[in-house]
Amino acid sequence: MREETLVVHQQISDEMAAVGGIEGVVISKNMIHATRNTNSHYKEAVEDKKRSHTSNEHGAAKRKMNVLAIKELEAKKFKLMKEAERESEIID
Repeated sequence: MREETLVVHQQISDEMAAVGGIEGVVISKNMIHATRNTNSHYKEAVEDKKRSHTSNEHGAAKRKMNVLAIKELEAKKFKLMKEAERESEIID
């Protein structure tokens, strides 16, 4: 279980003990509405996590492509420098 879940579980257990067990719990309209909305909150959290994971993967792929492009450019630069050296030797 995640830490948040454990904390909430402990809070519920403490509250149940404080009111004298399950018979002493008063269920309000706010509690009913919160329970009904729980599934939609869960779905939103899952979607946020998916979006975050997808954007991280996209960023990693983009960085990898940039690294490859840099290596290619460095190889071209090295090749051009060699050609320029040869041409300058021919001129001298």
